Amino acid sequence: MFGLTVWSTTTVVAIIVVGTLLIHQVRRRLRTSTPRSTVVDDKTVYSDEGDRRTTNGRYKPGLPLPSSIVASHHETIDRGQWVLRMTRHVFNERHEGQHNVVVINKELEYHFDIEGIVERHHAKYYEPPSSRLVPYDVVVFREGVLHNMGDGGDINWDWMGNFERHGTGMLVFKPCQHDKRYLQDPWIASID
Repeated sequence: MFGLTVWSTTTVVAIIVVGTLLIHQVRRRLRTSTPRSTVVDDKTVYSDEGDRRTTNGRYKPGLPLPSSIVASHHETIDRGQWVLRMTRHVFNERHEGQHNVVVINKELEYHFDIEGIVERHHAKYYEPPSSRLVPYDVVVFREGVLHNMGDGGDINWDWMGNFERHGTGMLVFKPCQHDKRYLQDPWIASID
């Protein structure tokens, strides 16, 4: 009887130790797989993972946005152009028009009801001369409704996909159809 009790206690301790190790490993993987942006040289925001593609040239889901897209060199690209560039890249190149994309300034007052999030990133635009970093949310999703109650200028938000615009601050997104080509709103300025 004593041997069975010792064996059972040892087994319980072993299970606890293995469970704790597995939890730490999962947490570590979640921390390292989360896209992060960092400031380099006090001017440019880069993704810390760089550009990574699969062998067929498509981006792997969950990898950070490429540094060439996230970089905010204020000498060569203004904030509106940066937001437009990020939207177009994520929609056209990263997801090949298969999912809706919204890039929005996180400092705005808005309500976003989303279903089917495919991918989500956070990026920051370096705003001179104040050296302020403006935070943005980059969301790839199946469908949803976005109510923007803040500034609706193209420096604050942009989107692509299967949407209907209601007034100046409401967008209703339906799932993208694979055989259809989607464009941005016609009021969008060129980034060229």
